[in-house]
Amino acid sequence: MAIASHVNQPVPFPYAEAAGTANKNGIIFESAARTESANPDGLGAGVYASAEMHNFGAKGVDLFLVSTSSGAGTVTAKIQKKDPASGTWIDLTSGATAAQADPGSAVLTIYPGIAETANVSVSDHLGCTWRVVVTVASASVTFSVGATYLY
Repeated sequence: MAIASHVNQPVPFPYAEAAGTANKNGIIFESAARTESANPDGLGAGVYASAEMHNFGAKGVDLFLVSTSSGAGTVTAKIQKKDPASGTWIDLTSGATAAQADPGSAVLTIYPGIAETANVSVSDHLGCTWRVVVTVASASVTFSVGATYLY
């Protein structure tokens, strides 16, 4: 199945005015050092969750994870969908990158009808409400996460 690349576009950052002008469309986590021992948002040590994203018509997404420091840590990104009835965040089955050594990079594609490859591509619809959860392990890592909607 071919993905129509001429209509794909960066994922809009949902609260750019609150986060400042540094957050541009397509950037979910701006490049910054993050620690494996932090406990942001009560999610657990080294776990970082993006803002809630609202998808109004894309079938899928390309998720880009890049770590640029030269430390001993690893970083993993996964996509979660939100259950509209309970508000519970649920991991997208197979929707996670492999742990990336630091430095490293990965692209995870979610799109219905594509061939599935572990930690690379998932044949599923993105859904209406989603977010990215990143886990840092072993040591601090400088990473960024970007995304492009696929139509």
